[in-house]
Amino acid sequence: MTGTPIVNRGVRKLPNHLDLAAAALLRSRRIRISGSGAGSFALANLAAQIPGYLQLIVDGSIAPPTRVFPLSQVSAAWGAASASGTRVVVAPG
Repeated sequence: MTGTPIVNRGVRKLPNHLDLAAAALLRSRRIRISGSGAGSFALANLAAQIPGYLQLIVDGSIAPPTRVFPLSQVSAAWGAASASGTRVVVAPG
């Protein structure tokens, strides 16, 4: 690839009959497609953001959705984890 690549950060799944993104075509062009998966960002940038995010939680500025279960109810917690989008936390007690 030579020159400045074209960067597309808004890739969406197209219906099968409109899927124009054949692998050979993409490899032969100056285009880089970034998604939202693990390869779409630098891990060092993510790691640098974690302490600030954790501090916001500690300060009470943000409250991630959680549901706390005592350790004695771990089996109920296990079932709740798969049934909801809320993060389940098992704590001693």
